[in-house]
Amino acid sequence: MAKVDISGMTKEEIMAKAEEIAKGYFREGLNCSECVLRTFMDMHDIDLPDAAITLCTGFGGGMGHTQNNCGAVSGAVMAFGAVKGRRDPFAKEDMGARIAELQEEIYPVFGKMVNEIKEHEKTLICKELCDPFGDFNSVDRKRNCKRLIAYCAAVAAKYAEEYKKMESILNKNVKANNTMSVTAVENTRNNQERLPNFRVVFFRRFLF
Repeated sequence: MAKVDISGMTKEEIMAKAEEIAKGYFREGLNCSECVLRTFMDMHDIDLPDAAITLCTGFGGGMGHTQNNCGAVSGAVMAFGAVKGRRDPFAKEDMGARIAELQEEIYPVFGKMVNEIKEHEKTLICKELCDPFGDFNSVDRKRNCKRLIAYCAAVAAKYAEEYKKMESILNKNVKANNTMSVTAVENTRNNQERLPNFRVVFFRRFLF
């Protein structure tokens, strides 16, 4: 459970590192969901205690070994949630705004990640992923689960990096907008028609 410094790494290098760490945890006896979340916690500066791993333990083996939703996928969703999830679900003023935030800003991104995994694996169901390998205790089944765990850890890392990059660009644009807006206001105190034009130009640059 040692922190891994990923500063300076490319997205591809980060994904490869996530695969390596997740496979290592699988060999140490962590279940599928634990492997993915623990890997993410090692690699990203998130405000979660080590004990947070307890939240995903029951998702192993397709949730309590019932072979339903794949535990590695559940681990990836929880891992990405550590950076993209809502820190305060009550931050928005009313229920409508909270629901809109989920539907417009949160679910589409998580859905994209889950659908990417589903497209790659053809299913998200543990039983369907494992049955082709026969006996659940077989070496081949274990190897396939290790591969899938590594893949899910890499996908979660990829989405986290893309989200952080997007947030960085957005913050820079917001900061630039605020600075430019102040300058524009100062320059247009005697000419109120110039401020709307400035805003149009800025938002066109930001959006396109």
